[in-house]
Amino acid sequence: YLDIPEEVTVTVMAVHQRYFALYKDGKLTNKFITMTNYLGDDFENIKAGNVRVIKARLDDAVFFFNEDTKKPLIDYVESLKGVTFQKGMGTMFDKTQRLITLSNSIAKDLNVESKDIERTANLCKADLTTNLVFEFTELQGFIGADYARVSGENEKVVQGIKEHYFPLNAESETANGLEGQIVGIADKIDTVCAVFAAGKKPTGSSDPLGVRRAALGVIRTILDSGLKINVDKYIKESLKLLPVQRDCADEVNEFFVQRMIIFLSDKYNKQTLEACSAKNPLVDIADYVKRVDLVQNLNSPELVENANRVIRILKETSNEPVQEQYFKEPIENELYKGVEGIKESADYTAYLESLEKLNPTVTKFFEDVLVMDKDKNVKKNRISLLTLLKNKYDYLTDFSKI
Repeated sequence: YLDIPEEVTVTVMAVHQRYFALYKDGKLTNKFITMTNYLGDDFENIKAGNVRVIKARLDDAVFFFNEDTKKPLIDYVESLKGVTFQKGMGTMFDKTQRLITLSNSIAKDLNVESKDIERTANLCKADLTTNLVFEFTELQGFIGADYARVSGENEKVVQGIKEHYFPLNAESETANGLEGQIVGIADKIDTVCAVFAAGKKPTGSSDPLGVRRAALGVIRTILDSGLKINVDKYIKESLKLLPVQRDCADEVNEFFVQRMIIFLSDKYNKQTLEACSAKNPLVDIADYVKRVDLVQNLNSPELVENANRVIRILKETSNEPVQEQYFKEPIENELYKGVEGIKESADYTAYLESLEKLNPTVTKFFEDVLVMDKDKNVKKNRISLLTLLKNKYDYLTDFSKI
């Protein structure tokens, strides 16, 4: 019984029989502990009864394992054509093909070798048609990994098949290997998009296919592994691959953003999280967290006041370029050069410093200049200048929400 996958043996003992599995030196042993409602010293019958029950269950598991492993895992992929993913969204085979496409796309953008990633995506759902997973549904992924190992797949693929389901819950670990990370992200995005495209978005009382957990899994995996992944791009890509076409990319995006804000609100102020989400945070989640971290600890009242003053004045922003010929006051030119000198950078600490250095110039501009000048060209030009300045503030956060 120690020859079959350890997860199966432990599941039979712990979940099905409520036994405590025993380990020695980190390895599973062929012994267990059980509890009995009995006072006395004669345990032979109780022991024999418990052993008889677990033996029958494990005999079934051994039989299923031996039957399943008579053919390699890859041979089970075709059988996925008989397993429905969800109504209107095709089969698990169709889902597998979408995962291959999406995973390859992510791998290409990350500039990583995609051979093992593609193989993981191809095999990750294959165990759903095996006898052992039919009997122990909760072990999907774990059994697939063991069968992949028996089939001679390389260790990266084996690990990826198991880990693409990670994290299994809100507290559990995320995938360690790149294969599990990428295929897992593709799998979860596909699931969320399919639910929304089918018009079954989650409500307070329902969570079809566990999409809240799936969205959180994507966010946690990206943050834990430090991957630079444009989730917004893959939401749009995933929706195009589905058999039912529905334009709900914005809905899905907002769903992911709200899950992320809820997840991060244990550590950060919700107001700050929402302020920083004005610039689409799903384009680079790790970058978003860097901005949130900086803004959370921001201590610059003059900067906040100046930014908000600009926002209050600009009822409408301008797409017109700034024209220096319409400058009437020296401070206009000074502010223009100062704004132009601020370069957008991922070093947000340095970027914040450059905004703070501009504070005296912005303050003087408002003291010396009336934006709504009687001359229409001057007025338009000043609005264009303030639009440039607002864009610099917006690069960091929406200061109106701070």
